[in-house]
Amino acid sequence: MWVNLPDLNQWFKYLDGKFGLLHKLKFLWVKKTKPNKKFTGLVFGIVPEYQGKGVDAFMIVEGAKIIQPDTPYIEYEMQWIGDFNPKMINVAETLGETFRSRILTTYRYLFDRTKEFKRHPMLG
Repeated sequence: MWVNLPDLNQWFKYLDGKFGLLHKLKFLWVKKTKPNKKFTGLVFGIVPEYQGKGVDAFMIVEGAKIIQPDTPYIEYEMQWIGDFNPKMINVAETLGETFRSRILTTYRYLFDRTKEFKRHPMLG
């Protein structure tokens, strides 16, 4: 599964934080006249038996070959990769540094204090 959307913030930035009736009309006008060059990946998942076999990178690279020629998207961002998810961190690194534009930290409370918690070695 792979869910992507245009980065709507590329259009919302023209609305000054408002979204009344006139701003909605302005949004439609901006959407029509200013191309959005950024595509954002929201959800990504591979069935466990296919993980680690390159299917994830294959999906992204082949998807880009189909999506990019017919659209204005020249930039892709994997929106949220948890610092606790080494598989997705490795996918982003395999595809290149441009896919992982920021590092987000996840704070969590361990209800069972007897279980060991390990971060990804790179983020330790």
